[in-house]
Amino acid sequence: MENIDRFEVTPIEKETIKLRLLLTISYFNDRVFPKADYMDNILNECDKEIKKDEIVSNDDRKWWKALLSIEIIEIQYRMLLMFITLICQMYEQFLLDIIIKKLEFERGIYFNKVQEIYNEYGFDFKNMKSWDKINELRLLVNVIKHADGNSRNELQNIRPDLFYDSPSDTINNTINDMKLNITSKDFFEYCSKIIEFINDMPGCFEKE
Repeated sequence: MENIDRFEVTPIEKETIKLRLLLTISYFNDRVFPKADYMDNILNECDKEIKKDEIVSNDDRKWWKALLSIEIIEIQYRMLLMFITLICQMYEQFLLDIIIKKLEFERGIYFNKVQEIYNEYGFDFKNMKSWDKINELRLLVNVIKHADGNSRNELQNIRPDLFYDSPSDTINNTINDMKLNITSKDFFEYCSKIIEFINDMPGCFEKE
């Protein structure tokens, strides 16, 4: 890496990542949490298929429909976790790519190191109004991936409402079991704060 004292992030670089985030939000709206009537149509179509089987009783059909409703809720939960993880990685890789391209760093840098490098150029993430929410997002993604650990403890201190379990309970996984009280509202708020962060980033960075 050369000793570079100054670099810039262009408006087009910012607008590109923001557009990608907005497209992700749009897909999430259409496919992960679509309108209620869309989900009702899926259940009704499945019910019609079950009714074709003359062996299946009315009680069994009701049971299957209830089970399918539960499965759809669980699939939506896992998709929500996936999209939350996705936007966090988009945010982190955007900041990392800038360093790699502008400062000629090699890949394989941890995010803590990315923060340190921006600090050297006068940009402290912690001074951003959006940082607390973005840091919460990063803790949540760690909990999604690793369940119990320091991130779980830290996150449960600041957002106890995200957990069904008490702090003393062990959480072995958060994907196969619905252990997190996450909603689409959380997803949209995280997206909003990432976009706010990008908007508030300076265009020029100079080494202090």
